Amino acid sequence: MNESFGISYRIDGDLGSDSTSNAADRLAILEEEEWVVRERWFDGSVDFRVGGSAWEYKGTPLLDFALALRYTVNILAANGEAQFDAQGGATLRLALVGANVKIEDVQKRESGECSFVDLVGSAARFLRELVDEITRARPDFLLNEVVRQAFRESGARELGEDSFSRYSRAGQLRGKLLKQRNAQGEPEKPEE
Repeated sequence: MNESFGISYRIDGDLGSDSTSNAADRLAILEEEEWVVRERWFDGSVDFRVGGSAWEYKGTPLLDFALALRYTVNILAANGEAQFDAQGGATLRLALVGANVKIEDVQKRESGECSFVDLVGSAARFLRELVDEITRARPDFLLNEVVRQAFRESGARELGEDSFSRYSRAGQLRGKLLKQRNAQGEPEKPEE
């Protein structure tokens, strides 16, 4: 049995203005810690659908959800099974069954099955669409290394000239901000 797999999401609240932030805002975005970016920025809801089964995650940090799903898929590929646990919803157990993946709710025992290829493609598209939407609304978010890395790894940078320019402009501004911070006597944080 090979059922379809899909992910849809909604960002809660407003991402803010696409206008340029002031220098203090930019520096705060640049320096924010990874756990804060992943777990406190970009809350929303996710609908996770496998054929006739569906799971909803409400009030979940979307970037953390997308990155955790990507890592779960990697673990699944390497080990043949993995567990996905995200804030605001069910804990899911994933197991490879030939070319398919069985996804089961640990608590309710509700399950569905989809092709591994569909799971991988949907997880990748979800991350790419999320970071593209976030950075289109607020290009300054690309100053933060966590968002920058997710943008680069998701392939969003390759979506077209606009996306690549957004990434490049943020990289140039990031370099200037790091130089200004260092000139003021603050030690440079190591790149991860």
